[in-house]
Amino acid sequence: MSILDYTSYDEVRAALGVSVSELSDDTLSLLMYEDALLADLDDIDDQLATTFATVQVEPTPTDAQTRFLRVTRLFATYSLAKALSATLPMFGPKSVEDGKARMERFADPYKATIASILAEYEKWRGRVQQAYIALGQSGTTATARPYFAVVSPASDPITGT
Repeated sequence: MSILDYTSYDEVRAALGVSVSELSDDTLSLLMYEDALLADLDDIDDQLATTFATVQVEPTPTDAQTRFLRVTRLFATYSLAKALSATLPMFGPKSVEDGKARMERFADPYKATIASILAEYEKWRGRVQQAYIALGQSGTTATARPYFAVVSPASDPITGT
């Protein structure tokens, strides 16, 4: 499936706070961004993209299906914005001028933008998981792994008992 099946280029630009002159449709249509989105969807569940395509063509979707489509589209927007946020300082200009009109950005505008995008990404990822499970799908759940544990020795090393 294409990025445009999930979201629009304008929505991704809006999430990043950039214009079409700063981030073109040609850049957004690169295969690497589509692959990044599909990888994020696969992280939730291997069948999520297939389920989305199936539900999308339903003539009369249920409320749960409508919610699933809505939150998946929003998640896709922030997934792509997250993928693009690594290069945001490269395509977001510091200063734009044309004769009398001039626009400058703050010294580090991207730090707050990237933090906001990551927060929205996590919020919508959780909502997609909930909506997917509400459809009767299993969803992939991460198993918590204990990397540290407390171990007490059998004898006291100081007293020897």
